[in-house]
Amino acid sequence: MLSVYKLAAAALAVLALTTLPALADDWVAVKLRGLVYQLVDGQWERLDRRDVVPDDRVIRTAANGSAVFQRGGESITLSGNTQIQIFDKAGAQNYTTVHEHFGTVAIEAEVQNVQHFEVDTPYLAAVVKGTKFIVTSGEDGASVEVTRGKVQVTDRHTQEMVLVKVGETATVVPEGSTTVLTLVDGAGVATVIEAVASTPVLTTVPNAGGVVGETGALVNNVLTNTVNGTGNVVNNTVNNVGGVVNGLLGGDDNEDEDDEGDDDDQGSGSSGRGSSSSGSNGSGHGSGRGGLGGLIGGLL
Repeated sequence: MLSVYKLAAAALAVLALTTLPALADDWVAVKLRGLVYQLVDGQWERLDRRDVVPDDRVIRTAANGSAVFQRGGESITLSGNTQIQIFDKAGAQNYTTVHEHFGTVAIEAEVQNVQHFEVDTPYLAAVVKGTKFIVTSGEDGASVEVTRGKVQVTDRHTQEMVLVKVGETATVVPEGSTTVLTLVDGAGVATVIEAVASTPVLTTVPNAGGVVGETGALVNNVLTNTVNGTGNVVNNTVNNVGGVVNGLLGGDDNEDEDDEGDDDDQGSGSSGRGSSSSGSNGSGHGSGRGGLGGLIGGLL
């Protein structure tokens, strides 16, 4: 009787040990067909049924292979020529991310009130609260087809988003240096999803820009007014000097003509008077020129 209890206890212990990894990592290979590999320490090894897939382990199916991984009521199905990694983030709200390198993956996620399941590809990201959808990814782009629920699809290059419903398909394909997100409805009508253009906002430093702007305008006005005012003063001064010089020079000529007329009238009657006249005229010219030099010097 005791031996029976010992055998039962041993069996329970073995069962507990064999199920602990599955409880820890959750995702278990429940269905395999053809060749399915996992990357272990840089080497590809065959994956067997009921193997537990560790977090971030690279899984790959050959052209003739397929695999189904299950955790509770959720599943990840890989078609042929597909490569993925599964990442689980534990916490108050568990979050599962499937990195799909290439190929086709079908997801069945439990319905929850928050987004908790995501599939990432080089072209798009699909996030769900609970649904069933298929993601296909390759060199020419990626697509998401929804068979149950709704999926939020984001273009990883442009960050444009669209909500994909049952019967609809979202695609992201490269076009030149960018990508294009398109939604195809159940009737086959395609709509390109474009981001709403926004007005760029210039970042400025408060007050500093205004002070600099006002100071620059003030300096400009001061310089302009100063230069204009100086130019007007110089111009007026030159005009005034020119008028005085012209007037003085014109007066000397008239005096010379008058003196010559007087000399003609007087004739050469008296040498004394002639000498006196010459002295007076010489003295007059000297005084006129001296006054002109002083006046010009004073004005300048």
